[in-house]
Amino acid sequence: MDRRVYILPIVSVLFVIFSFTNPDLSGYIVADSGTSELSADISVSISTDGFIPVDSIVTVYLDDVSSSMKFTDFIEKSDNEKNIVNCKIEQMSYSGKCYTGPYTYILDISEFDIDTITETGNHMIVIEVSYGNFVISRDEHVVDV
Repeated sequence: MDRRVYILPIVSVLFVIFSFTNPDLSGYIVADSGTSELSADISVSISTDGFIPVDSIVTVYLDDVSSSMKFTDFIEKSDNEKNIVNCKIEQMSYSGKCYTGPYTYILDISEFDIDTITETGNHMIVIEVSYGNFVISRDEHVVDV
């Protein structure tokens, strides 16, 4: 009988044994199971009697990373109705154009320049709407990934 017939099975068995005893040399890839992609909707609501200046900024914080977007861009990307009126907000010493409600604007967190691949566990998401140094609204959520 020809001995070459045994070479392929022997080489295959040695390869399998070598692969499991030295995985760093085998070419196997081990995925990091400690990360996951965060999916979240970022929403801003304006009540019927509420006002937000058109030059306001929406900032999203994911743990210690943040990204901002003009409120006008946020509204345009959300593709919802809008109502702009002249308003006066005495607490902010503001007089000018404002968005008013009742509307809710929603965007996926992916619209912000934030890496949503995170370690599994609890994470803090903060949504802040501000005008200049004045914080109009701030909403904090703990999410489990």
